[in-house]
Amino acid sequence: MRFHPCSAARPFQLRAGFFMSLSVRYFHLPEDGGIRLVSRRLVDGVANQTDKIPEFSASTVRMAEVTVESERGRPVAILSVRGTFWSFDDEGAYLADRDAILSSHFFSRRKLDKSGPVVDIRSELERRRWEAKHRWTPSVDDIELIRLAIWPQAGTDVPAVESVKGSAPKRPPMTYEGREARTAISQAHFSIMMAIEHLSEPALKGLAYDLREAARHDLEYRALKIGAAEEVGRLREVRARHRTGRGIWYAVIDVLEWDEAKHEGRSIKSVTERCNGKKAAIERSRVLLAENAHLFGERTTVEASVMCDLEFRPGDGA
Repeated sequence: MRFHPCSAARPFQLRAGFFMSLSVRYFHLPEDGGIRLVSRRLVDGVANQTDKIPEFSASTVRMAEVTVESERGRPVAILSVRGTFWSFDDEGAYLADRDAILSSHFFSRRKLDKSGPVVDIRSELERRRWEAKHRWTPSVDDIELIRLAIWPQAGTDVPAVESVKGSAPKRPPMTYEGREARTAISQAHFSIMMAIEHLSEPALKGLAYDLREAARHDLEYRALKIGAAEEVGRLREVRARHRTGRGIWYAVIDVLEWDEAKHEGRSIKSVTERCNGKKAAIERSRVLLAENAHLFGERTTVEASVMCDLEFRPGDGA
């Protein structure tokens, strides 16, 4: 699929010497017609459970994921359009279906085996049922709406494309100076973590005390030293939890898909269960590992781990 901005039927030739980039744009296409833009900020927000779309509460909506090719920041061609269904709960939070994502991963790699005298069509029927639930096929009219949304035509009566609104407050703009400062702060964070991550419990305890004492007499850098002391104290408590095995722990299973060189992997499924104590988390991880062992493949790995509640991020494996 490749569409020129002026004609869906006319092939678009790339000009030599120009840098091309790819991006994905998201559109909401209601059943009763029309089209609205969903910003990448909102997509990331609902996917990460940090934003909601109240108007989509308790509903399933049609979305289009559009891959666009750009030249010098301007869209020049549509490479693909994929229709998906997004479901939301009663408060407008996106219902992430990890099993659906995993099924999509495997269905895309299954092929109908017609080599034998008996054809096993079960996997093909499963794929069709899955696609009927999670996918829809954009029509010619849908694609035309998308094209006009990306390249509005002067002199037409097509209304301006509105944007879907989330509930999270809009982030203030980040200036160039702010981005530079953020980079410097991130580098300082990295240096701090490198300095403390291998310290023993006694060393961490003494360092945390020293930082808090120094903060009492240093008005200029008090907040920074208190923050550093809190992180040192958290790391010391993590060390203690691993030593004693006490407290709340989590059994974690990650299924990763790797590139051909096995240098980069992405999570396609994650399972977590809360346990009382480290030993219980280890035992539960073994059970979960056995239950998900069938997902291990040539380019997929199944990894088990345990972590205490001070290391676990809310939302992992949700």
